Amino acid sequence: MRPKSQLFRPAHRGADLSLKEYYLLIKAGLARYVSDPYTSQASGNLCVTVSTRFSTQEGTDYILCADYDCEDNLGSGC
Repeated sequence: MRPKSQLFRPAHRGADLSLKEYYLLIKAGLARYVSDPYTSQASGNLCVTVSTRFSTQEGTDYILCADYDCEDNLGSGC
């Protein structure tokens, strides 16, 4: 996905996203989270983020996030 302008660009590798709403709610015990539609800082498009928690066999916890573009068929128009 190519940004529409220099104003929008993906976060750099290793960026601290721990203050994002989905991160805080998942860490607080919510099994999954679907954000309200928002303007992506990476693309400038309207999208939603779907997040869920999972653990590896070794017991390491992770949060998996998928962004869906509301202008795409997968986003169902949000």
